Amino acid sequence: MGYCVYEQVAGVWQKRADVPGSINTVILTGVTSGLHVYSMSATNSFGESARSTPVNAIVPNIPTPPTNIIVNLRASIESAPSAAGPWSEFSVIELPIEKTQTLAFYRVKQELH
Repeated sequence: MGYCVYEQVAGVWQKRADVPGSINTVILTGVTSGLHVYSMSATNSFGESARSTPVNAIVPNIPTPPTNIIVNLRASIESAPSAAGPWSEFSVIELPIEKTQTLAFYRVKQELH
């Protein structure tokens, strides 16, 4: 006992998978983006049933991730005579963070002298 999964390709039904009866999930590999039409049939020792009513599945076209990305991080340290200001830039740190770098973390270390 089991099931057969069919896909309609260019108007012709092609068997994509034979599924044992104890399984209720199947993974089809090589599925591309676009509209797909599927149908199933049941099997046992006497043969194969008629196929089910076809169902449509739309697989979205997922874009590939961007490459060669550079993020420039700019941090500034500001000082003021009081919390109310006026604030002025004391120091600036600029770090280019490239996706291809092996560094994964940066930290700010505070030292008081």
